[in-house]
Amino acid sequence: MKKILLLFTGLLLVACSDDATTVASAPQEQNVNFQLVGKGNLYGGSSENIGQQNLVINSQTEWNALKAAMDAVNNTTYQFTQTDVDFEQYQVLAIFDEVKMNGGWTIDITDIAENQQNLLVNLDNIKTGDATTVITQPFEIVKIKRTAKPIVFE
Repeated sequence: MKKILLLFTGLLLVACSDDATTVASAPQEQNVNFQLVGKGNLYGGSSENIGQQNLVINSQTEWNALKAAMDAVNNTTYQFTQTDVDFEQYQVLAIFDEVKMNGGWTIDITDIAENQQNLLVNLDNIKTGDATTVITQPFEIVKIKRTAKPIVFE
């Protein structure tokens, strides 16, 4: 009987110490600061040829190409808080929702969190349409400090 009790107590201690190790080694997430560059809607009825996508922009060439595409039908980038980005220090995240058959939609970056493996960008549609009868494509563009970690959009 003593052997069974000792064995049970030993298993219990080992099990408890494993749980403590698992909790202690769980990845910690930290919020990542980001600056809004631009937010709104494209009104070209998809004539801009920008599909629903999440972009990580790492160079001036990519950034210039995106701005030109966004301005192909209407001058959209004039409203940006900044159009010059130092790509040695920053990256740009550009999120485009699908084309909507009515207005009042948004695509929103609710937060960005960093853990040991990657940066996690959380997206949501805070406003969900039916405001107008115009064709729109919501977008949001932000700037973050440059990172070598993969960026995951959810």
